[in-house]
Amino acid sequence: MKLRLLLLLLVLVLLAGAAVVVVLTSTNAPTSRDRYDVKRFFALLRTSPETPQSATDRTNVNNIRVVDPHAQPTKTQLVSRQSGLWVVSTEDLLCISQRRGAACEPPEVAARRGVLLGTFQPPSKRHLKPNAFQLQGLVPDNVNNVLLIVGKRRLVADVRRNIFSVEQDKPVHLLRLLPN
Repeated sequence: MKLRLLLLLLVLVLLAGAAVVVVLTSTNAPTSRDRYDVKRFFALLRTSPETPQSATDRTNVNNIRVVDPHAQPTKTQLVSRQSGLWVVSTEDLLCISQRRGAACEPPEVAARRGVLLGTFQPPSKRHLKPNAFQLQGLVPDNVNNVLLIVGKRRLVADVRRNIFSVEQDKPVHLLRLLPN
């Protein structure tokens, strides 16, 4: 999206001259954050924020920097102490993060299709193949279940507090969000 906007801006500058640049850059165009208040779409984010207390929690939250090295959390919400899953908002992204990774989407994308994080354990001496495939997702309020594919079978997973989490011995793929 940003690339298209930059290309359009470049074309306009070439066609109309430098005066257009002053006019375009001096406007306060709405950002995705202005257009998408993520709290409208995710009940989980309408609760009081939680601050990461332990070093492990801080590491889990800071994993969003793998996706965007400059990301600064503006709100953090612990989903599960057991899994270490956090929902993290930044100025431009909505993320889910845990010890094995992080995934982020712009708010307008997250509001439509959620944020998905897939992880697995790589092969080891004990397990010769990848294993412990996990798919976790933050989905909008109107989604009660998700339809997944594991191997050749379909599986319906429940959504609780905007979150679903499934761990299987084969890769897990999201097929569809199932609204109310």
